[in-house]
Amino acid sequence: MIAIAVVAADLWRTGCSVDYWGYHENAGHCLQQVWLPPYHFEENHHWLPYIDHAMDLQEKVERMGSPPEPDESTASGATKMVERLETADDTMQLYRINTKTPRFLDIVTGHAVLGRPLCPAGLYLECVAAAFNLDHEEGSQFAFQDCSFEAPLGVALDSDVKIKLCKSGKIADCWTFEVTSSTATTKSVIYACGSLVCGATSDSPHQRLVSRRIRELEGMKDLELLRKDRAYAVFSRVVKYSDILKGITTIRFADTEALAQVDIPAPSAPESQIQTSGAQAYDTVALDVFIQVCGLLINSHSMCPEDSAYVAVGATSIRIDPNCDLTKARNWTVHAMFEPGEVGMAKGDVFVLGPDGNMAGVMA
Repeated sequence: MIAIAVVAADLWRTGCSVDYWGYHENAGHCLQQVWLPPYHFEENHHWLPYIDHAMDLQEKVERMGSPPEPDESTASGATKMVERLETADDTMQLYRINTKTPRFLDIVTGHAVLGRPLCPAGLYLECVAAAFNLDHEEGSQFAFQDCSFEAPLGVALDSDVKIKLCKSGKIADCWTFEVTSSTATTKSVIYACGSLVCGATSDSPHQRLVSRRIRELEGMKDLELLRKDRAYAVFSRVVKYSDILKGITTIRFADTEALAQVDIPAPSAPESQIQTSGAQAYDTVALDVFIQVCGLLINSHSMCPEDSAYVAVGATSIRIDPNCDLTKARNWTVHAMFEPGEVGMAKGDVFVLGPDGNMAGVMA
């Protein structure tokens, strides 16, 4: 009996269809053989291959060895990052974002979210501010309101990226904006939208309250302190920054508050400073470093799960004092705070003080 069972097993191993049940010790108990469904690891694949278009674009850039070289007009400064397009309607104006300027490429490739180079929120605001300044008196006071960052914009080599400014009929001296792109084969994609409201506002109440709180935090000796290298090492699980976007020198944490000293990196090339007229009050690098303080505060808090990350998806209000030139001033004090919102959400506030201690910007 043993020999027959061994022979049957050997035949089965070679691929023969054998009926061994009659030789099994349980055959006399009227047990029935049951055929189970095939195993999931059988070599039958029915899934379409997943294509990450953002990673595919990044790989194209890497195969090129470096970001696309700007043409001679761009390198000489003749081509601005934001250009006006002809429109026949005074209530609606169109502009193009030149995504091949050195400034655009340096910033986007230096801001990699989960390994993908993506446009930081501040770059949308700088471009919209530049567009507004092209048709309005430069130095006009305005603030951004109800901003929403809808989709990530990468190194858009083939897309036509535009800004649309529309005069609002609800509020005087208010414009709505959209940053969109499209190609010959794809639908229009909205990357950012919101409102731009003209007029002066006062930060005096914020000035007094924030200045007093900063003095209180500076007097606390038991706050957790991170310096630049350690701070960006913590940040790297979410975003990897190039040197042009690393501006936090020290940051101290007090539960849901943070106090940071910021030193904005100098531009890598002189021409990058003159490619938009929006950089003076809404410089991308400065804005992003200010937002980083709140982002690091939230993502390093115990509220944030280890396998999750919080990213900026909108802003109720962003205002920079028009008397501040973010492209020249380097040293700032930033106070950030947040409170948990709905599941998976948090609301943060950022207050920026200049070297003289005066309020330079508020973000909510």
